[in-house]
Amino acid sequence: MDSVVRRWERGDLPADRFGSGSAGDTVSRRRRVALATATALITAAYVLYFDFSTNQLGPGGSDFDQLWFAARVLWRGINPYDVIGPGRQFNWAWPLLYPLPAVVAVLPIAWLPLLAARASFAALSVGFLAFALSRRGAGVLAILGSAAVIDAARAGQLSLLLTAAVMLSWLAFVFPLKPPLGIALLAASPSRRSLVVALVGGTVLAIAAFVAQPAWMVSWLAALRTTSHMRAPALELGGPLLLLALLRWRRLDARVLLACALVPHTPSLYDVVPIGLVARDFRESLAYALLTHVALFSQHFLVPGLAPAAAATMAARILNITVYLPALLAVLTRPNSADPEPGSSPS
Repeated sequence: MDSVVRRWERGDLPADRFGSGSAGDTVSRRRRVALATATALITAAYVLYFDFSTNQLGPGGSDFDQLWFAARVLWRGINPYDVIGPGRQFNWAWPLLYPLPAVVAVLPIAWLPLLAARASFAALSVGFLAFALSRRGAGVLAILGSAAVIDAARAGQLSLLLTAAVMLSWLAFVFPLKPPLGIALLAASPSRRSLVVALVGGTVLAIAAFVAQPAWMVSWLAALRTTSHMRAPALELGGPLLLLALLRWRRLDARVLLACALVPHTPSLYDVVPIGLVARDFRESLAYALLTHVALFSQHFLVPGLAPAAAATMAARILNITVYLPALLAVLTRPNSADPEPGSSPS
């Protein structure tokens, strides 16, 4: 197995060993970088267009804004958990639910004006995802047109980086920034390098967080206890069937599906971005993209007007039917193969 992994890392194995469709779909590193750069620029333009066209220019127009605001107040020595939430200085429907290391990680771009920071974060996130996906070939890039990726870019969600990190071991430091989903995806990764990067990067960010706010974990855990909108897909309609992915436990796609199914998270489209890793070629990527748009329209018509708890349950059921169960069906049609997956590579 180790020799196979080393051959894959050197690029000696054809792309179709990992489900890209055919060896002819292989994309050179130079083209991958160019593609990722172009995708990042398009993403930045889209985010700015969306924000201006919807007049969401102030703080609160994006989920990323709370991280941007938290990083700014943290730099001034203020505990961000004290100033973010309903009726607080940063008026948000929920308290800050991210651990403080995630806030520390945003500090490098927090000095930018809000719109520039939003666009930069989204551009980097989608750019890294495009670079990661293109290792499998050009066909899977249809995933970038999914409602899940578009929604995650608009909202400035970490799910884009988490998905890219499954395939790019040097990006694995982002896994601890959104527990427990990030930790579950790290467990799904076959790369030892990812584990080392996640442990070292997470430790460095955690130390910086404790230096800045020694009691941050108490505040964070208190904020988590106020939530009621998160759902584990395995516990919703049809969810127990997702455990059948255990029959394909040797496969990366099956382990990613299980990680997303077992961990409670917001039943929004942006959190099903990792399920896109189930797609192996253009046809499957297009099917995933189309199904996420079906989920988007279904949630748009069926969720509004419901009480918060009922809305979360309905949203989760829609995602199970339109995204999770079709992904399970795709995984179960494949052999329980132990072939190395793109997460084994540092690039």
